[in-house]
Amino acid sequence: MASTIPEVRWTSFADLPLSEQVHRAVADQGWKIPTPIQALTLPELLDGEDVVGLAETGSGKTAAFAIPLIEGLDRRARGVQALVLVPTRELAAQAAQEVSNLSRYNPVRPVVLCGGVPIGPQIKALKNRSAAVVVGTPGRILDHLQRGTLRLGAVRYLVLDEADRMLDMGFAPDVGRILSHTPDSRQTALFSATMPGTIRGMVKRHMRSPRYLTVESEAPTVETVEQVYYRVDGRDKTRALRALIDAEQNPLAIVFRRTKHGATKLHRQLERDGYKAALLHGGKTQSQRTKTLAGFA
Repeated sequence: MASTIPEVRWTSFADLPLSEQVHRAVADQGWKIPTPIQALTLPELLDGEDVVGLAETGSGKTAAFAIPLIEGLDRRARGVQALVLVPTRELAAQAAQEVSNLSRYNPVRPVVLCGGVPIGPQIKALKNRSAAVVVGTPGRILDHLQRGTLRLGAVRYLVLDEADRMLDMGFAPDVGRILSHTPDSRQTALFSATMPGTIRGMVKRHMRSPRYLTVESEAPTVETVEQVYYRVDGRDKTRALRALIDAEQNPLAIVFRRTKHGATKLHRQLERDGYKAALLHGGKTQSQRTKTLAGFA
């Protein structure tokens, strides 16, 4: 696989040939200078090319695919024209919000299709004539396809975001089945932090002569994060954790446990000892998880 690095043709959002509505929405976000991944991928996507964008999380990839998505919509057409696949509900909510922000001056409201919430309101939203953009997770998207409540025969623009995470979570078969419902003529954008063999295979099967555009990380995590480990007996782990927390001044910390039961037990211990702690795991409802993440600041 040979990476293709095109010459960057613009250095500010004002230089990009966008509609007045999208220019206004970009200005409302306070954006003037594009991030590196945006500078590389936006011109290619706006030209209708398939793109594989490699960049770390938090590099501005969502806007990189959302702007061409909005610009490419046919306001007169019916049906789903753009599909964005992401690995988690939280990422779906973030991507949908970005699309909403950038389409605030256009009649575009993305429909979010994720598990963990009732399916009825989603079915109702899909029946709306303005449901041109769908953002969702593979499991729930496939559920709607099997129910016949979602049709992808009119999709012109497909995005696979955080593709490496999606495949790591075992979604490869679901993604393949979903893509089989979309036209071969669609434009596809794939964004990922890494390029394992499974993604190379997906690119070969489902993309048309894509441009490979890579933004190298400025510094690997191992160079920017101090890594320390302590050998502690199992019965002393909680006491050692408390000592580490106490050694910091007003720390923000994320503690991982192997099981939900272990996480619940540790959470109770920390709260009993007077620490302000919140519990987050897959057994929580979406509203509980959202509330927990919002309070982590």
